[in-house]
Amino acid sequence: MGRLRRCLARGELGPLRELRLLEGEFLQVTRTGDPAGPLTVAIAASCPQLPAPDLLLLARPLPPSPQDPEELQLLGLFPLAAVRLSLWSRRRHRLRVLLASGRCFLVQLLAPPPRSPRLLFSRWLRLLFLLHAPNKGGGADGDTPIAR
Repeated sequence: MGRLRRCLARGELGPLRELRLLEGEFLQVTRTGDPAGPLTVAIAASCPQLPAPDLLLLARPLPPSPQDPEELQLLGLFPLAAVRLSLWSRRRHRLRVLLASGRCFLVQLLAPPPRSPRLLFSRWLRLLFLLHAPNKGGGADGDTPIAR
């Protein structure tokens, strides 16, 4: 169970407790590759009957406390129809997130040591293809999620 899943299961965000999530720990980076801070990114379906996920959740860690050393602050819950996820760098395991507001940022996958970053990132890439498949109503502009 991931950090965001544990926070949602404990918490005050009632309906979000039941979401099935694909979540990952990322590092937000600048275009030049400088770290900007850790970020948890999750993709979820608001309803189990949906054929594809429809939500993006973003959270960041709060300073550790004795009660909860892994507490997260939910930064946003966005409908995927208002978000554009694409590949930024396969070699560096980076994705580009473009919000409907025009805000754009890059995230780099962080994989815990026993897990292969290449394997985890390939799962995120498969999800991008699922989200952008023409019959799933993916990208608004119809282009491929693989930009580079």
